[in-house]
Amino acid sequence: MPKSRHRKTQKQRSRNRTVRLKQDLERYKKQMMEEQMKLMEQAKEQREANLKKEEETKGETYGFSPKDVE
Repeated sequence: MPKSRHRKTQKQRSRNRTVRLKQDLERYKKQMMEEQMKLMEQAKEQREANLKKEEETKGETYGFSPKDVE
């Protein structure tokens, strides 16, 4: 009888360990996905800011021309 009970608790522990590992893996995947999405959003914002800055500076002059240098 004790042998059977031992096997039963061994199975429970194994099952619990498997469930815990799966939960940890899912939590880690979710965390990585959120971090990746955050980085993608930051890259998108940076790209938009760069494009906006580039458009603003396209027609900008610097206050002198090659004719003024002489």
